Formats: sequence, structure tokens, C-alpha cells
Amino acid sequence: MAFDHDTPFDRVLMARPAAPPDQAGQPLQRGASRKQVRHRWRRHLADTCYLAIKGSTFAASTLAITLGLPLMFFLALSGWHLDVLFTQIDNLASRYLAADPARRAAFSDLVNVAFPGALALIAIWRLPRFVSEVGQGLASGRDEA
Repeated sequence: MAFDHDTPFDRVLMARPAAPPDQAGQPLQRGASRKQVRHRWRRHLADTCYLAIKGSTFAASTLAITLGLPLMFFLALSGWHLDVLFTQIDNLASRYLAADPARRAAFSDLVNVAFPGALALIAIWRLPRFVSEVGQGLASGRDEA
């Protein structure tokens, strides 16, 4: 993922005079040219973008899997028939509306514990593969540079 083109900002940086030395008389960037420093910063920016994209896709897919689990459960209970599925959902909704506030609160508390718990378990289950994919992706990006 190396960027080999010069932007207008790069041309402005290259036109500036060299950085003044520090108190010891050494250049501020010891042993590194401006192009090397630029390349290093671009590599860090590319790695950060890669991690942000991979992390957001991991989080979104984990959330989608977690939201799909109750649907798969109810579809399996209904024998994979949508009319039976919607009858079950209607039964659940009518019982929820008919329940007193204490039972509604208990059901909400159950959902508020079960959903994050399922989300965490699925994320933990998928995490080793995610880490290996990110490591391979970052390593292959280093090989290209």
C-alpha cells in the first residue's frame, strides 16, 4: 500500500529549507530523509485506516449475527414456515402487551442481559480469526511497501 505520488502538500514540504539543527547541532530527524518520514507517516495512516475498516466490518457482522440468532431460532421452531413464524411473533407480542408492568420489566431485563451476553460470546468466538486476518493483512501490506 505504498503511495508513490507527490501531492501539492508534498511539493510545498520539499520546497522548504531543511529543518534547523537542535542544540547539539544534529538534524531533528537523525538519518531519515523527508521522503522516508513521509513514507512512514503514510504507512501508519494506511494501517490505521485498514484497522478501522476491518474493525467496523467485524463489529457490524457480529451485530448482524447476534440479531439473526432469534430469527433463526423462531424459524426453526416454526419448521421454516413463515406463516407459522408470524403467528408465533403475534402470540409473543400479544402476551407482552397483556402482561403487567412487572412482567414487562422482567422480560426487558432478560433481553438486556441476554443480548449483550450473546453479542460478547459471538465476538469472543470470532475474535481469533479476526486477529489472524488483521495480522496477515498488515504483514502483506508491509511486504508490498
